[in-house]
Amino acid sequence: MKLILVEHAQSVANAWGINQGQKEYELSPLGKQQASKLALRLKDEKIDFAYSSDLSRAEDTAKEILEFHPDVKLVSLPELREKHKGSYQGKHNSVLKEDLKKLGISYGDYDFDGGEKEHLVRERILAFYNKILEKHKHKTVLLVTHGGPYVNLVLYLLGRSREDYKMCKLKHGAITSIEVDDDGKHKIKILSCVKHLE
Repeated sequence: MKLILVEHAQSVANAWGINQGQKEYELSPLGKQQASKLALRLKDEKIDFAYSSDLSRAEDTAKEILEFHPDVKLVSLPELREKHKGSYQGKHNSVLKEDLKKLGISYGDYDFDGGEKEHLVRERILAFYNKILEKHKHKTVLLVTHGGPYVNLVLYLLGRSREDYKMCKLKHGAITSIEVDDDGKHKIKILSCVKHLE
């Protein structure tokens, strides 16, 4: 299987510095440009199957890419959503940073007041990854998701812990390309590439 993993283009909340979690925010003007550039980058790729989070910022990014692949049906799933950030959803990023500092808790360990712990995000993205490995052998799969699932999957494939998240060079509209053989052995061919956005 070849997996083309994409982080959604910039949303208006990203532009404003707002914690989104699973709240809905549309793509920003820059995000729409990024989605168009992503589509151009991937227009000559052979895509057999396409999945995205069911949140509109991911769905709209995926739909733009699939403009060049009209025969591919998009499947939108809640298990590909961003981490639920509880009471911090819709608040400025600085509020969360300040509270984490006061509590002396890391981002990965915090439960976000009724939100979702990091290990649960990791578990659901890995369960999905294992499912498509079985289902789509020898196929090319497009997966458009959010920073949380994206980072957790890439770090798992690299054999790294959450503390190494910076090596993913997370950016909106980034592409990671992974090739997986029949034994499940994988090779990361492209890691968080954003050349197409320059």
